[in-house]
Amino acid sequence: MIVDPQSMAPISINDLIPGRPNLTDIYVKLSDTKYVRLYKHGENPDMDQIESHQRRELNHYWVKKQSLHLFTLRNISFAGAALKHPKVTDKQKTKLVLKASNSLFSEISNIGFSPHTYLRAKALIQVNQEYLHSYKNVSEVINLLTNFDSLLFKKSVATSFVSVMMGDQISHVSTYALNSLATGSLLRDVGLTQLPKAILKMSFEDMNLNNRNLYLSHPIVGHKMLSQIPAIDKKALDIVLQHEELPDGSGFPRHLKATHIHPLSEIVIIAGLFADFTVKTPEYLNPMTPKEAFIHLSENLGLTFSIAAISALKKIVSL
Repeated sequence: MIVDPQSMAPISINDLIPGRPNLTDIYVKLSDTKYVRLYKHGENPDMDQIESHQRRELNHYWVKKQSLHLFTLRNISFAGAALKHPKVTDKQKTKLVLKASNSLFSEISNIGFSPHTYLRAKALIQVNQEYLHSYKNVSEVINLLTNFDSLLFKKSVATSFVSVMMGDQISHVSTYALNSLATGSLLRDVGLTQLPKAILKMSFEDMNLNNRNLYLSHPIVGHKMLSQIPAIDKKALDIVLQHEELPDGSGFPRHLKATHIHPLSEIVIIAGLFADFTVKTPEYLNPMTPKEAFIHLSENLGLTFSIAAISALKKIVSL
């Protein structure tokens, strides 16, 4: 099949769910403009074939961009159903929730964020909260995230899961606030999807001045993007705008100090730092254990954050 490459989007092979029918055609890429259909709409992916492709270091299949949302929706729906199934193990549930989350981030990276994308994000957030309500093994989540390629995805999901776990431990965080926390923490870095992909692969030290300014603007860009969607509440928007701030005023983009940072944003800031220390990346091959990360955070930054937030993090790492 000869197509315009701009009409196609990659999906991770790891995001396929073997034995379950696809909602869209799935292709293998032969060249920039030539693709061959591997599975038709309604066919079940074959695990032996998937593993064979992985052994040959084929990491992505392809779908038409106009159908990408169907792939995302299928994975979210299946993860939600699996959480209610008594025969699905906790580890399998974790894998399915992460596949669904990765599918959403892939969709956002490839076609952007819209009110329709938000509906799928909202469905995913409900699945994630249901999952976290009954299963709170932060180490399991961090370990399984190693299997995914996207650094943006890994950091965002780790931050979101830890944020919701922390919020659940703080008495003054209401159910409504917990929903805002789940939304803001998951979508905190959506502004990064608008940057040139080359920037996302650079360390801050290797960026030139222009690239640094672009990177430093991503909370403002993300806030502007999500402000166009009326269903996203102000607390969630505050989280997106403030998630890179630090209590001493050394963060960005507005250099806010502790008294001007929203308490929900503070939770996400701590969770984001925790993710930075615990998630394995190409530049950080020997991450800390959750316990080591907590000790490092509490010893170096603990006095600048609220006691309630630090105590919540301590509880979820089971110290």
